[in-house]
Amino acid sequence: MENKVLISGGGIAGLTMALFLNKAGYESKVFEQHTFFEEAGGNFFLNKSGVRVLKNLGLADAIKENSHSAKQTKVYDVHDRLMSIQRSN
Repeated sequence: MENKVLISGGGIAGLTMALFLNKAGYESKVFEQHTFFEEAGGNFFLNKSGVRVLKNLGLADAIKENSHSAKQTKVYDVHDRLMSIQRSN
């Protein structure tokens, strides 16, 4: 039996799945419908479970070296109304 997996979608979930499968000894191919990727200049927030995933992939140190912690996070609804503020300790 061959350990090959096809993954539909080259977003964060698909690429993470490919890394985990590789660590488990599976060969994977990622298929994405878009023909190009653009640099968005955005950011993303990692909660504790996200950091745990990075640790399991062996990527936590590299990500930490190239990131910073937010002092606070504000969440707005679609009408630009402030919904919550979360402050870091």
